[in-house]
Amino acid sequence: MSGPMIGFAMIALLFGLIAFGVYIGVALLFTATLGIVLIRGMDVGLTSLGQAAFSGTAVFAYTIIPMFMLMGEAAIRSGLTERLYKAFNIWFGRTAGGLALATISTSGLFAAISGSSVAMAAMLSRVAIPEMRKAGYRDAFSGSVLASAGSFAVLIPPSGMLVIYALLTEQSIGRVLMSGLVPGVLTVLLYLVVVTIWARLRPDLAPRGLSYSFRERIIGTKDILPTAGIACVVVGGIYTGVLTPTESAAAGAFLVIALGLARRQLGFNDIFASSRDAVHTSVQVFLIIIAALLFGRFVALSGVGRELVSLVEAAELSRFQILLLIILMYLLLGTFLEGVASMVITVPLIMPLLKVHDFDLLWFGVIVVKMIEISVVTPPMGFNVLVLSRSVPDIDINSVWRSVGIFVVADLLLVAALITWPALVTWLPSQM
Repeated sequence: MSGPMIGFAMIALLFGLIAFGVYIGVALLFTATLGIVLIRGMDVGLTSLGQAAFSGTAVFAYTIIPMFMLMGEAAIRSGLTERLYKAFNIWFGRTAGGLALATISTSGLFAAISGSSVAMAAMLSRVAIPEMRKAGYRDAFSGSVLASAGSFAVLIPPSGMLVIYALLTEQSIGRVLMSGLVPGVLTVLLYLVVVTIWARLRPDLAPRGLSYSFRERIIGTKDILPTAGIACVVVGGIYTGVLTPTESAAAGAFLVIALGLARRQLGFNDIFASSRDAVHTSVQVFLIIIAALLFGRFVALSGVGRELVSLVEAAELSRFQILLLIILMYLLLGTFLEGVASMVITVPLIMPLLKVHDFDLLWFGVIVVKMIEISVVTPPMGFNVLVLSRSVPDIDINSVWRSVGIFVVADLLLVAALITWPALVTWLPSQM
């Protein structure tokens, strides 16, 4: 059997294992190792496994992952979400859809100190849904806002997804993180506009809330400024070069813990639990990274990437047509695969194609992550919606699926803008 035939067979086996519920890291390790053994023999297969395990963990820059995980876990336990939500509600309370605008703003700012969209969706749903119900908001409206806003952490630095993409493509972690900042902020602003228009057209979905004085708004800002300050240290440190990405992550984790201790909302038991959960999540991420590196080596040895290049050249597809097919592929994969799984499987496969057709890898990474952001709210595997249904068991998930479509359309329009004007992605990293 030829290398490409073995490659396609192992990819089919990989999807089969995932369909049977095998963890993505284990499935990737097994199929990649088996594929290399079939192509080059047992010795090369086991040696490649050992090399991937070492190169996937023995790099100091990779410590950014546990540091960002610790920062996010500590932020969740220190009550920052509740404070942000109350403060933004004071600012937006009387506006049409004010609680929804507060939810989006809270998620956007909190995403700058937490790299997990699932954790964000779970935390926000417990905080916001009771308040929205009390104010007379319809569950379909509230649920769609919460599920969609929870996806900001996928794109806004410190995005764990962008860090993994940087490692897979051997790009600068700092530049890749910065490439997501402008699109992430644009996503937040776009959602604010969508909710404002939606709430004005359908006031029955999101009634106006209480009005607050300017003095009350200024007082409420004190709960926004500390989180905004930490976000500025993390993002600004990376952008200016004053801090490396790893140092920035460590500084952010320290500041979040210090703020929680100072407010007496974070105890030593909470710090221990945050550290434990950060280690647990980091181990899972590193397993995926090791598996993805080994899978990339298998793809190179099998020649699957070259076969894909040959097929595309034979079809005489333009760069735009290739990009459109890739976007459709991620939309399809998002219906049954979790975002990280989609990325680690596909990026090694299409990397030769990207290089042949001279795609900017920073820009392409944002497009990929943006499509993954969309996939976390699309049925049937929209993880943020499923997390919402677990956090709020009595919510009508079908009505949320129907309502979330407006945010999917908005995201697709933004993707079109990023394709039309690539500088929206590449300008900020080019200034570093």
